[in-house]
Amino acid sequence: MKIITIANQKGGVGKSALSLHIAFYLHELGKKVVFIDLDPQGNSSSVLGKTDFQAVASASSLFQDNFSLDMPLPHAVLLKGDASLVNNLDIKLFVQNMNQLIKSIDDDTICIVDTAPTASALQIAPLIVSDSVVSPIELESFSIAGIASILNTLNNIKEQYNPRLNFLGIVPNRVKGVSHRQLTLLEQLKTSYSQYLLDPEFKINERQAIPEALDQGIPVWRLGKTSARDVGKEMKAVVSKIYQSI
Repeated sequence: MKIITIANQKGGVGKSALSLHIAFYLHELGKKVVFIDLDPQGNSSSVLGKTDFQAVASASSLFQDNFSLDMPLPHAVLLKGDASLVNNLDIKLFVQNMNQLIKSIDDDTICIVDTAPTASALQIAPLIVSDSVVSPIELESFSIAGIASILNTLNNIKEQYNPRLNFLGIVPNRVKGVSHRQLTLLEQLKTSYSQYLLDPEFKINERQAIPEALDQGIPVWRLGKTSARDVGKEMKAVVSKIYQSI
């Protein structure tokens, strides 16, 4: 099983929306998908509850010593985000349970981990077992200044725990295309951090079509509205690139 984590220590950057669209894309390709929602708010779980993803356990059970999925798993699996994710999180147990899960699931299965917006065990733990990580970012000055912190965290994880961790790159997300300030910051990002971008040509514009589609439990490229056409192409290009890179 390959594991990709969507991580950023800041909230409001669109981690869940990107995580969900990766899951939708892989599911449309016929891939076996495991989605782990490590956000206590469980927003991604609420969306996937409207699809054929089947909840088989709570995500908090991965931090407990009685974790087991000794059952035939469906093609699309969800470990739901729950309020217990804020209590007594044991990283060692998480790593142990994830290694058990990896051994019990087919190699061609892809696991997507949606993380909480905090530099805590909920973000560190999945990085220790992941093969890949991608970071959506908001185009604000303080967010771009925080890139160094993201890179430092990933480098520390790679050096101390997980040398195979592959940083796929940064994705500019929720971009306000009419904002001169944000477009200027986008060019600064390309100049200063081009080697860390998933693709210098990729960005995802902020459009109401994305939350509207997720509210229906579908990817934005399936919304069937003119307003979703361009952002649907943007989103699909990003998630396709991520899939090709893992």
